[in-house]
Amino acid sequence: MTTNTADTSQEDEDVLICEYEKRPRGAPSFSDLHDAIAAVRRDKGGLRVTFDPAQRAAVEQLAVAERLCCPTIGFEVSPPPDLTLQITATPGKLATLEQMLTMELA
Repeated sequence: MTTNTADTSQEDEDVLICEYEKRPRGAPSFSDLHDAIAAVRRDKGGLRVTFDPAQRAAVEQLAVAERLCCPTIGFEVSPPPDLTLQITATPGKLATLEQMLTMELA
């Protein structure tokens, strides 16, 4: 039996692999900030997570921590006055993150 390596490679690229030990101790997580999430939406550039602007420092710390533990995913914080975290990744990773973050809002 042969395996299509292209299919396997794409599946591997869509799996979230987080190296939690690389996160700074005490850095906020998405769970910590779930009450500050105002909206989650997909666009052609990735996933946009809008937060309460009063939580800027915590969201910036979150982005730094996520870049360390999930280096295959991009995390960029918008400039003030709005507070949006733009997440870029493969479609499968974005779908998983979107599901995780919208479950937090329910």
